[in-house]
Order: sequence, then structure tokens, then C-alpha cells
Amino acid sequence: MPELIDTLRLDRQGGVDASGMEFTAIDVETTALHPGRVIEIGAVRVNGEGRVLGEFSTLVNPGPGVDPGATWVHHITRRDLDDAPALSDVAGYLIELCTNSVLVAHNLPFESRFLTAEFDRIRPHVPRLPGVCTLSTARSLLRLPNYKLATLVEVLDLPAIATHAALDDARACGQLVVRLVTDHGLRFRSAPRFPALPQLPRGGRCAPRVTAIRAGERGWMASLMDRLPESMPHAHDPALEAAYRDQLTQALADNKISGKEAKALAQQARTAGMSAADVRRVHTEAIGSLRRLAEQDGVITPKEYRDLTKAAAALGVPDLVADLEFVNNKVEAAEKTTVPLRPTRVLVLGVSPAADETRARVLTEGLALAKNLTATVTHVVVDHTVPDDDARKRKAAGSDVALLTVDEVASVLGWTTPQHADQHEPAAEAVPHEPQPPATAHLTQPQDIPEPQGLPYPTGQPALPTTEPVVNVPARAPGYPVRASSHQPRPAPAPRASALLLWTARLVLGFGVVLVVMDLLAAAGGAPATALIGFGIFALIVVAAGEFMRRKARGRV
Repeated sequence: MPELIDTLRLDRQGGVDASGMEFTAIDVETTALHPGRVIEIGAVRVNGEGRVLGEFSTLVNPGPGVDPGATWVHHITRRDLDDAPALSDVAGYLIELCTNSVLVAHNLPFESRFLTAEFDRIRPHVPRLPGVCTLSTARSLLRLPNYKLATLVEVLDLPAIATHAALDDARACGQLVVRLVTDHGLRFRSAPRFPALPQLPRGGRCAPRVTAIRAGERGWMASLMDRLPESMPHAHDPALEAAYRDQLTQALADNKISGKEAKALAQQARTAGMSAADVRRVHTEAIGSLRRLAEQDGVITPKEYRDLTKAAAALGVPDLVADLEFVNNKVEAAEKTTVPLRPTRVLVLGVSPAADETRARVLTEGLALAKNLTATVTHVVVDHTVPDDDARKRKAAGSDVALLTVDEVASVLGWTTPQHADQHEPAAEAVPHEPQPPATAHLTQPQDIPEPQGLPYPTGQPALPTTEPVVNVPARAPGYPVRASSHQPRPAPAPRASALLLWTARLVLGFGVVLVVMDLLAAAGGAPATALIGFGIFALIVVAAGEFMRRKARGRV
């Protein structure tokens, strides 16, 4: 049988424009260089602009007992070939893809020789097809250390490939010929002739190989879809697709896909005969179901947002939730007016008088006032002095903690605004008889708290000292005016004393640690046991005393 492919010359001196042509790049993996059998075929059809028009990929079973050859090169095993179709069962798909197009291969004579031998075995009458060799074309055009396909991909900045994978090599070859035609202006010396091709059997199911999937920057499943052919020439098995869905659901339980899970899913997709478009459709439906479930109550919480974005990224379809960033921000703004969380521990950030008043109100309402953003904090309140890049503010915005401003905290949490007595009315007329003594919150920063106006102190009671003012906030009966208590409140601990105690505690702790280290070194040096025990007990007592002083300084005792 004559050679299947008629090689055409492509250079700058040609007179036939090639930019309007369609090309089918083809690559084969074989058991040996010569002679040998084809065990994998990949083909990609592109137009002159590089747009992919169709793809074909399958392993090929050369027959029972035929050794796959250099497995260490192409990574195809005999077990892979056992489930693959014979070329006679899928040759019709390949011929259909090549119709009215120019065949392209990197080292076209090699591909032509093997394909001619394979088609000779199944004995169809296939006329000669026009073809272009990118290897010889590149050699005549460029000066390079070598002309391997991987080298040309790197030099011409083409998409990276997995070498010795037929589909990836065919994709690279297709983009290479487009680049040579468009950017380098190559033309045909003679016009290609496209013969009528016979109708060959198309009853088999293709078995594309998924190789070299990597996590990379886009994740395992994006790599899987990159390695599968974009479409398949036949329908896939619905039952096997359902098995893929079940396997995907189990793998996605933790909102991520591991490498082991990705490879198992790749094998299932191959068994089902699924294309990249089929896998993408299943993933799209899975994320769509999760999104509809999250949106049922009309609110996407920060946790739901994080789970959805992680799941979409894991499945290689992050664009499906790209618009959720805006929806989430809008919902968070709406949540500020509804805040479903019951306030128990509140952190107030800021140094304005309004922030100080909010801290006092938190205590008045019987809530815990937090000093740091811990896991027990339910609400964070900020004022205008807190910048947007504050670490605590950003952490609260990205968690389930309710983030409020000082202007909205009262209305959101349902606090009743206290009704102050009129400045010109006597205090006695504004206060009911025998009121309950109000709880007081002591603030030690007088410059941040506005002094009450027009509220006289009881006769005979001296005015509060200006160095340590006391603001009395009612705990109950919001109709009560703000007034001074009738008894002298216990002054708050002096900050300097607390700081001194804290430093003393640290010194004691450090001394205790030194004693413990000395005891350990003495033990290593063979000191008597009785002395070690006594010295060790003393060291631990010093450490415990330092810790007690530290906790007392921080107000935890």
C-alpha cells in the first residue's frame, strides 16, 4: 500500500495562502520505532486562527499479547490496552475528523509510515491525504539547538504539553503550524487536494488516556479537563456517568479534591467515555446545586461563600461563583441590620468617645466585653478611627462574627436609648421615688467621655475628683436619667500598678524557668536525687507564683 500522506512544502516562497486552511494535527505512540504497532492516537483539528474545531483521542489495542514496548517512555501498560478498542472499530472517527483538511505532524514521515501499516491491516481504501511536516518546516525557518516539539513549544511560547501523550503532542503541533502560517507568513508551494474519503466503521468506544494530571495553580480537576479531549465522537455511558457523579460527591465532602481522588475520578471518566465538556457539565451542575442550596434562605453567609468558592476551585470551575463576591458583600451589608447572632461577647474597636460609650453600654447590658478577637466573640463594633486594613476588622469581616459600626449597634442589637432628664428640670422631679440603684461602669479616660450637664449632685456630697471621674450608667429602667450614685464607688485599679505587677510577674516567671533549666542540667551532670527533687520543687513553686502574679495583673484572678 502506498504512503497514506502526501507531504506538501510550506515556506515563505509559496504562492498558496495557508491562513484560510483547516489543519488536523496528528500524533501516535507506538510499541517501537520500526517496525511496531500504534497503541495511541491523538488528533486535533484547527482553523487558520488556531481555534479548535474537533478532537480525537484513544488508546488502541493492537491485539492480545502484543507488548506495549517502551513503557518507561510513553507510560502505557498492557493493562491499559486490554480495555482499549481496536483501530478498525474507531478508524471512522479519525477519517471523519481529517476530511477536507491538511494533516500535520512533527516528523510526518514517521506518523505516515505507521498509519499506512495500520490501515493496510484493516484494508480500507483510503486515498492519499495532503500533509505538512512541522519538523522539516521549523528546520528551514529557525535556528535552534534542536527541533524537538518541546523546544519549539518553549521558544514560540505555546501552551505547555505533556510529552509522549498523543493528544497533547497533537494539540501542540496544531498550534505550532498555525503560528508558522500566521506569524511567519508561510505559504504552500502547491495547493492541497482533498480527496473523497470512505466511510469506515465507527461502532467502537474511544478510550482516551488521561496522563500527567497535576495540582498546579488551577487544581487537579482543571488538569483533568485539560487532558481529556474537548468532545467525543460518540455518546458516553449514562450509567457510568452516574457512577462518576457519586464518586465526585463523596470526594467533594470536604470541599477539596486530593491527588488520589483526582486520579480515581480520571479513571472513572475514561471508563465512562466522558469528554472534557462532559466533565465540565457535571461539575457545573454540582456547583449549581450547592449554590441553589446556599441561596434558599436568600442569604449567603461568609462560611457558605468560602465553601462554595473552595468547591468550585477544586472542580476547576471557579468562574461559576465569581459573581458571589459582590452578592456576599451585599448580603453582609444587609446582615448588619438583621444580625441573626445573639450577642454574648462583644469587642469594641476605636478610640472615639462613641466607642467608649459603646463599651460602657456593653457592660450595662450584661454582656462580656472582649479585649481581643477570639473564637468566643460574637460581635465586633468599630468606629471611624479604625482603618479598613486593621487586622482585627478584616478578620471579623471574613468570619461568622457580626461586624457593626458604633452608629448602628444600638438599633441592630435592640438596645433602648436612655431618656435623659431635661437640663433645666430639677433632678428630683425626673427620678421616681425609691429607684433601684443603677449599675455603674467606671471609665478611667476622662478626656474621652463628655461630662453630664445640668445634673446636680445630692446636697452635701462633694463633686467627683477630676483626676478619676466616674460615669454612672443605669443597668435597668431606661427612663432613669444619668446621675451620680449616692455612695462612693470603688476606684478602678491604677494602670501603673497593674503594669508594674505584670513586669514583676514576668521576671519571676523568667527566674523560675532558669531554675528549672538549672535543675535539668544538674540532673544530666549526675547530681544527687534528693537535692534535685528539692531544687525542682522550689523552681516549680517560683514558676507557679509568677504565673499567679501574671494572671492577677491581667485581671483573670
